Amino acid sequence: MKNKLVIFFFILFLILLTSCENVSVVTNIVTKISEEDVVSNVSKNIVETPVISVSEDGILSSMNSTGSTSYEVELIYEDEELKTSFVISSLPYEIETDRPGVYSIRIRALPKGESEVKSNWSNYCQFCSSKRDEISRPQNLKVENNVISFGKNKNASSYEIKINDESIISETNKYEYNFIPGIEYKIKVKACVNENLYTVGSPWTDEIIYSYTVELAKPIDLLFKEGILTWNAERAINGFTVCCKNNETNEEIEYIVKDSSFSIATLNNGTYTIKVKTNGIGTNSDSEYSIEKKFSVSHAYHWSSSDIVSNFSGWNNATIRQNDGYAEVVSNAGWGGIISPYITVDYKNNPYLIIDYKRINYGYLGKYITPTNQNGYYFKGDTLFEGEDVIQVYQMDTYVYGKIPNTVSENFSIIAGFTGSPTSGYNTVLEIRSIDVVYINEIK
Repeated sequence: MKNKLVIFFFILFLILLTSCENVSVVTNIVTKISEEDVVSNVSKNIVETPVISVSEDGILSSMNSTGSTSYEVELIYEDEELKTSFVISSLPYEIETDRPGVYSIRIRALPKGESEVKSNWSNYCQFCSSKRDEISRPQNLKVENNVISFGKNKNASSYEIKINDESIISETNKYEYNFIPGIEYKIKVKACVNENLYTVGSPWTDEIIYSYTVELAKPIDLLFKEGILTWNAERAINGFTVCCKNNETNEEIEYIVKDSSFSIATLNNGTYTIKVKTNGIGTNSDSEYSIEKKFSVSHAYHWSSSDIVSNFSGWNNATIRQNDGYAEVVSNAGWGGIISPYITVDYKNNPYLIIDYKRINYGYLGKYITPTNQNGYYFKGDTLFEGEDVIQVYQMDTYVYGKIPNTVSENFSIIAGFTGSPTSGYNTVLEIRSIDVVYINEIK
């Protein structure tokens, strides 16, 4: 047993002795390598860092002499969207770019031999590539929910949108347009140049055609007031058709009106059934007709233009004469007009006054004559009244109309005229086609 222990410890001693010798060898090797590296690094030179600049025409130069014959270049396009690296053999160097925009550039000098190491990077230098060329046209032109959109072109300053014959400049790649239902639109777009970078805008995109239709709602809320039939309608873009059927003759007459109102006093004597529809346009169909309304129309007085010339008198020295289907009223005074013969009316039968007239410009000042009824004048007996007891009138196209109040209890005259201050050498003029007093009643 004792001999075995002696042998065991002897073997352990040999193992430990061998390990120590190996460690010494490794330590000697590492020490030798480290010493060689230190000697090597101390003996090599670091190339001087370049100080760079870029001219307006894209020439890269170094402001100090590094003694190097080649350089590593790092070129970054607009916020690192595109980064490239390459080696050049000398400076100055003309930078070539494939797109205009703002670039950042830096370089470092490369060693000429084994005795040198490459320099540190230079500071960044920014420059603008001024390549002047045609920019690319926008892509993916489309229309959705009346909004025109297309792909952005980051080098464009704006966009020109062509809609039929209309040109629109948009600062963004989306534009909301008021398209009319039923109309066909031809649309194209091009990118406008940023003048600092380009001289030529993009080509036009291919043209797209856009249209849409809606179902037009029929007019509603028909209301008769002051001799006028009015209604409400949505999406009315092309006016209305008023269909008036004469119940005695069954003749139907259609009137096209722009606004949602119709003067019933313009109809001849008779009883009428009236309905209204909204007019379509292009591929958009008309709406259905509204509910019907019935009216009786009876003209108590009617004066044609020739009747006015023969039977009316001038007011404030105005002259009345016939001219191309109109009774032309002329005055060199600041205001004037015409006065009808005395008339009487049945107030219980809802009398309305209607004057079919023409407004014209009387001088370079651009003022227009208007019937003096709008200013509240009428004759009662031999007195000219104004104020509360007047015929309140409304304008519709070339008509003036209004209900005659029952406060006008005696014989009275209708006066129609104009106001304004005439320029020297010009006459104030009012042309009237006809004047009527009409009884209008709604038949329930």
